[in-house]
Amino acid sequence: MADTEPEEIQLQSDYFFSPGFYMDYWQSSIMSNFKPETVAFNGKLKQHREVWVGANLAAMKTLLSGEQFFVALPDSDPPDVLIGTFSKVKVPSGKTGHNLNWYPVEITRCDFASNETLNNQIANKNKAAYKDTVLTVYLQGAEKVPDFEALHKELVAMKEVWPHEIIVMVELQEIKNKIPKGSFRFAQVYPNFDNATLMRDDKKAYFTDPNMMQVTGRGVQSVRVRVKTVRLMPPEIKEK
Repeated sequence: MADTEPEEIQLQSDYFFSPGFYMDYWQSSIMSNFKPETVAFNGKLKQHREVWVGANLAAMKTLLSGEQFFVALPDSDPPDVLIGTFSKVKVPSGKTGHNLNWYPVEITRCDFASNETLNNQIANKNKAAYKDTVLTVYLQGAEKVPDFEALHKELVAMKEVWPHEIIVMVELQEIKNKIPKGSFRFAQVYPNFDNATLMRDDKKAYFTDPNMMQVTGRGVQSVRVRVKTVRLMPPEIKEK
């Protein structure tokens, strides 16, 4: 049976991507087409960067829980992204449907090259608007990893912390220990302290089957979409 012509879609809500599907897109369509500075700072790629963080977070949640977590854009901001799992349920007609169990994720970046500090970036998001969100901080340009356990103690001692969970994501550079490029350490600094290493070549964490789930107006339906039939398209950006 011949493959159909790929349907081209922009990054948009209603589509939940598997971590592996999105990371393949990120590497082939974003990293390969734009300069590193454009990828890191261009405003047109802001949502793509946020979903990139969300995809890695979803992979980490998949690794720790054994459930498959997907990543998507929400209908409104905040939050920045959604991560969630799909569970099968019986609908009144007797058919099998899917429930979406999702978590709102707010993402912020801590750029050490710009003299930003991890504590200040978290404080900037410690507001009522981010109540019950999973606040994820991506460390950029981190030559030395901060003392996450000390940060955890500071947060627990605070009178009020609005995010439900605070996680810090830092890319690992330990090539000498055979850690694949693009691997990450995730540290939960609130409400509990924990950490995990996510290897970029972990096929179970970065699953690709099913590639995509779709939310429809009639509820949530699972849609097994092969990479060959749907193509995510990057925005048009004129490089200087």
